[in-house]
Amino acid sequence: YMYDNIVLEKNIIDFINKEVGEYELITFGAFLNDIVHDETVEFIEKIYQLLAINGQLVFAIKNFRNAKILIQLISNNLRDLNEYGKAEFFGCNFPKFLNTLINRKKVGEIEYFQIVGNNKETDIIINMDNISYSQLSTDEQEEIRKGLDTDYFIVSIKRNA
Repeated sequence: YMYDNIVLEKNIIDFINKEVGEYELITFGAFLNDIVHDETVEFIEKIYQLLAINGQLVFAIKNFRNAKILIQLISNNLRDLNEYGKAEFFGCNFPKFLNTLINRKKVGEIEYFQIVGNNKETDIIINMDNISYSQLSTDEQEEIRKGLDTDYFIVSIKRNA
């Protein structure tokens, strides 16, 4: 292994609440927003404190306002979703999350890489109202698709001296 000590934990919340130490690398095998739904910034700041100098925290996060939510609404008998502008989307707001981390100045150097994912739910929703969608301009169609698709981010935070 590249590292002297590898710690495998089934519950990251329990781990950060009981653990003290200096780790060279901390990562977890799930999207951040699937682990923590509230106080995400505070969660990252707490894990960051476990890093050694020059240690890294690496995680994946989804920034989505995606079509899964619309499918849930439709399945709950919400009708007439052809007025796209009235539908609200919820999920992790990555730009806000990133700006909060930066502005609070409690973590070190942040790098991130974006991967845009076109998901099957987007196609399902668009095909439900294909007539209205096809009457939109190309820019409007792209805006809807962008709003429904999922952006994935890989984030690396390095602890500086």
